[in-house]
Amino acid sequence: MSDFLEFDGSLGEGGGQLLRSALALSVLTAKPVRFSSIRSKREKPGLQPQHLAGVNAMAHVSRAKVWGNRLGSSSLEFLPSSPIASDLSVNIGTAGSVGLLIQQLAPLGLLVPLRVRATGGTDVAFAPSVEFVSRAWIPFLHKTGCRFDLVVNRRGYFPAGGGRVLFSSKPVKQSLKPVRLGAPGVLSRVVLVVHSAGVPRSAGELLARRVQQKAESFFDPELLSVETDCSNLKAAGSGMGVDAFAFFDHGTVLCASALSMPRQSAESLAGVLFKKWVHDVRNPRGIDAHLADQVLLYAVLAKGQSEFLVQRVTRHLRSNAELVQSFFPAARIEIAGADNEPGVVRVGGVAYDPVVKTWIT
Repeated sequence: MSDFLEFDGSLGEGGGQLLRSALALSVLTAKPVRFSSIRSKREKPGLQPQHLAGVNAMAHVSRAKVWGNRLGSSSLEFLPSSPIASDLSVNIGTAGSVGLLIQQLAPLGLLVPLRVRATGGTDVAFAPSVEFVSRAWIPFLHKTGCRFDLVVNRRGYFPAGGGRVLFSSKPVKQSLKPVRLGAPGVLSRVVLVVHSAGVPRSAGELLARRVQQKAESFFDPELLSVETDCSNLKAAGSGMGVDAFAFFDHGTVLCASALSMPRQSAESLAGVLFKKWVHDVRNPRGIDAHLADQVLLYAVLAKGQSEFLVQRVTRHLRSNAELVQSFFPAARIEIAGADNEPGVVRVGGVAYDPVVKTWIT
């Protein structure tokens, strides 16, 4: 049997991101992986429905042999083959994040055409919202040459989930372009998206008014756009929230989101959203920390030198860099800056060729 790269899920942050990222890297490099102590630090350790759905979807596209892909499993072996064009439906079965699922599968879309109809949580805590994926992450990656698209068909909130999205991708024919972003420049546009489902339309409209009023106290109305998605169509669950995006003229994006809690007022929810985000927008130092973490892999795959400023360096970014380098040792990744402070990321890409699957070693 092939030599496996070994990963201990009890190390570092101990979450599902290690699993998701390593599986994508496994397929890109055709290197089998073995996991132990999966999510051992979490309240519910082992593979949960959202993780299992991702594993099985990855296995389908890559025609992988898998051992341990069952609910609650703390270990997993994954032996990928060559990916195939795929049209699949993935129902997480809970409010597990469809955003995380899409981000896990997307690197495979560099190699083969994908159409993924995903059902689960579109707007849930501690995960990228579908607005973030479609308005910040995908447009940013388009600049590197990625050909991804996401359509949101129905919202899904915790705990019922039931949101529906369609992700599609077209393979690329050459190495990706590097990511190069300097100082953010001037604020050019602020977009706020207020969304709700399964609640009275009046509740969503009230939230939109409060968000508009709050935003106008911080930003030039000429730069401001407030969009509403407050459909009262039947939903599997109910919820409300706001996604915020600040776009700067040199390409930097700063993002934030807030979801309503039980009995939380519209004023309170708007306040939660703006509290920290406005400070960042008024003091821009680089791209959103979450965005930086989620574009790092693509900078490594690119041909040439990437360099971009980040609003704040995170431990998550550093651990992701270590993981990527375990698959691509020739990648030169430098993260300058202290944790939770502004920083700069420099990456010497490996010029990954998606057609013949070769790269600098």
